[in-house]
Amino acid sequence: MSGENKEFELRGINHLALVCRDMARTVEFYCNVLGMPLTKTIELPRAMGQHFFFDPDGILLEFACWTKTLGPHEASHAPATQQDREPYLVRQKQNDGM
Repeated sequence: MSGENKEFELRGINHLALVCRDMARTVEFYCNVLGMPLTKTIELPRAMGQHFFFDPDGILLEFACWTKTLGPHEASHAPATQQDREPYLVRQKQNDGM
């Protein structure tokens, strides 16, 4: 299947999000076996888990490790409604140094 996208320009991929069961083993493998630098860690609120970011070549690999079972709307990276997204996007820009 091939075709040309005429609706928007794709300039690249920011990150790929994956889920892991054991963050310590994941860090061991990606840092010490594959040699990828661990560039950022985030502790999620309410002790829900962690996000770790590796940057092998400019495309981040993000691993999420959940410490509790999440409902269908809790596992989202961003809030579900546009009204809820605004404060989230402002925090993301502040966290990214923008």
